[in-house]
Amino acid sequence: MAIEINIGNLQVLDNGIVIVPRNEKITFSIEGLTITFLIRDSIEPEEEKNSFDIIPDVSAGSMLINLRIHPDADFASPINPIVVAQSGDNNLCFKFSLKAINKYDKILFYTWYIEKGGNNE
Repeated sequence: MAIEINIGNLQVLDNGIVIVPRNEKITFSIEGLTITFLIRDSIEPEEEKNSFDIIPDVSAGSMLINLRIHPDADFASPINPIVVAQSGDNNLCFKFSLKAINKYDKILFYTWYIEKGGNNE
């Protein structure tokens, strides 16, 4: 029996939980697109908040998402799903929550979505 999960105009493709050692990369490969997440502690004292940068490499079919987590933060999550690719009127989106479990490891809770009609501008 197949189960389909939809949340508003978001269709859940996949979700899971991964334990991530300190400053390690996580790589997802989805139909020829490679998305790498680098989760690292903020090292700049002026960085008071968690933040991320998206660095696409369209020619290589890859994307780096650089997540910086403030060392005192034990939980981080973006407000909205991150759009990582577009196809027609749909967006491939990623949403996550990151929880520190000790001084070195974090738990990544993630969900991949298709946002139906999300590319209508």
